[in-house]
Amino acid sequence: VDAYDHYSPLRFCSADVAMMTRCLRETRAFGVPPDKISQLSTDTRTPPTRESILGLVRQVLSTRQDDEGIFFYFAGHGKAHRGKPYLVTQDTRPSDFADSAIAVEDLLASLRDATVPTRVFVLDSCHSGIHRDAGRQRGTGVDAFERTLTQLFLQDEGSVVFSSATLDEVARETILNGEGHGVFTHAFAESHPEQRRSADSGQLACVETLYTRARGLTLELSRSTQHPRLLYAAGDPIPLFPDIPDTAELVQRASGDFMSMTIEN
Repeated sequence: VDAYDHYSPLRFCSADVAMMTRCLRETRAFGVPPDKISQLSTDTRTPPTRESILGLVRQVLSTRQDDEGIFFYFAGHGKAHRGKPYLVTQDTRPSDFADSAIAVEDLLASLRDATVPTRVFVLDSCHSGIHRDAGRQRGTGVDAFERTLTQLFLQDEGSVVFSSATLDEVARETILNGEGHGVFTHAFAESHPEQRRSADSGQLACVETLYTRARGLTLELSRSTQHPRLLYAAGDPIPLFPDIPDTAELVQRASGDFMSMTIEN
């Protein structure tokens, strides 16, 4: 979302959507079918309002095949409200914020009961992740949010959230090689080709290896002012490129190296 009815504009979110779309189509990350990628942005005919975004989520859920997962990407303003992260849509109103923005918690919960094998959320917005001091921010509402996410994700294998910043941080935009993008989106997308080459050469490429690379590049580009977070639940590492043969064997061999739930500082 670049243009807002009630908030200051952003510069590169539409470019971020285009970059992420190219990334998914070229690398086949997370098994996303190239012909089933739907977009909403300031540049599309349908504006990225609260209802249009949630409506698209409902449409994707109702039309997908049983073996297809969900990949949700958002670039735009984010705001912490009462200790919880919200996504700010084009029509979000400051005077009626909780009812006109999208609560990350509600978005995740709306997909919990769906019979979806994998649910991947990538949020490039300010205040989109758990606090850096999660577990020690008692009495602020952060502890309640952390418990809610823990309950959601420990019970649902195959659910993953990449957030570009912690609950108390802003997500930055930058210009690199003449192109403007969100720092985290650039790092996330640029990490995919390297991961694909590793997978093609028989090395493990999974959610954890992608996150490690993207997080390191984000810290470098933001000069350690922006700390991405990863939250997931999985009995085994989640493969990044399920179309590559022998991925299951590599994952099985590596399964003892990863915890079932990861929250990185």
